[in-house]
Amino acid sequence: PMVTLHHFSEPLWFHEKGSFEKEENIDAFLKFAEKAFLELTALHKGKPLVEHFCTINEPAIEAFSRFVRGAFSPGVHFNFKRAADFLKGALKAHCLAYELLKKQAPESVRIGIVHQYLKFVPTNPFLFPVTTYLTRLINDVSLNFFSTGKFEFKMPFVNVTDERMPEPKT
Repeated sequence: PMVTLHHFSEPLWFHEKGSFEKEENIDAFLKFAEKAFLELTALHKGKPLVEHFCTINEPAIEAFSRFVRGAFSPGVHFNFKRAADFLKGALKAHCLAYELLKKQAPESVRIGIVHQYLKFVPTNPFLFPVTTYLTRLINDVSLNFFSTGKFEFKMPFVNVTDERMPEPKT
């Protein structure tokens, strides 16, 4: 089996506090992740019950779905700043959870994150700026973070950068 610790759903109290959009909520996720991880890596017939974990499933898709597309709660449309803040918090939570869990993991346990590559292609030249920013949010920000360690999302009137990100872990 493979267990995903956060897959587009979370407790209502965590959601109401702002989920990964608020950096101060990351500690609550870490406590949950550690508790679940320790229970699920208990030895069973000489090996961990679960050996494959994903910390967070598709954080960029969730950010897009919550704050740009409006399909997930809180149902906000076209708020790229909030989407970028959520994504930044989710990536930070992943890195911190990875470090915490790896310290306690049996050698055979693997920990990762899920990223869905989704590219927006304009059907009209006038849509090129929109599709560029959508692709940047959903793909480029996460992939660049994992290759450079720098979180950065820029578009007109929106600039989310955080130089204090933990070292990326995959």
